[in-house]
Amino acid sequence: MNNADFISETLREGKNISEAVAQKFGNLSPELQNTRPAPDKWSIGQCLDHLIVLNSTYFEVLSQLEAGTYQPSFWAKISPFSGMFGNMLIKSIDPQNITKVKTQPVWEPSQSNVSEDIVSRFLSNHEILMNKLGKLTAVNLNKTIISSPAAGFITYSLYSLYKILILHEKRHILQAENVLKTISDANKR
Repeated sequence: MNNADFISETLREGKNISEAVAQKFGNLSPELQNTRPAPDKWSIGQCLDHLIVLNSTYFEVLSQLEAGTYQPSFWAKISPFSGMFGNMLIKSIDPQNITKVKTQPVWEPSQSNVSEDIVSRFLSNHEILMNKLGKLTAVNLNKTIISSPAAGFITYSLYSLYKILILHEKRHILQAENVLKTISDANKR
């Protein structure tokens, strides 16, 4: 699959994510968006807030890539493990992988109630992300190596980043759906 086709497919998946979030969570009350199924579990709002926080950490590098001003970090230039890191991240965040993955502190969601406009904030942030990803058709996705905003020594290809971002969003949308189901089931009792 060439760059343009891969990016188009990513943008289609992104559109599906936006539609799912708007449909499933757009009409929920702020109280429901902030309900945690357990003290150690995230609420729907926190799942969306986490995605906003994480996605935003990539905006600068994506803007640099679009402008042609991107300068890879030391680690991105020399790491022989970029392919391995990319594959490990893709496998660990795949929605079908039910193993719990601890997020990095830089990507933690708000620990208090999120604002009632969390769905619209997510949709706006997601649209910015998709626009940035859609503009990189001239960049070699496989040969462009970036460093993780959370740990600079972790590097992966831009191609892997596209997959990571979409799978990560799908994973947390599924988590939010499960929170909603848990809350709904508890309210039926």
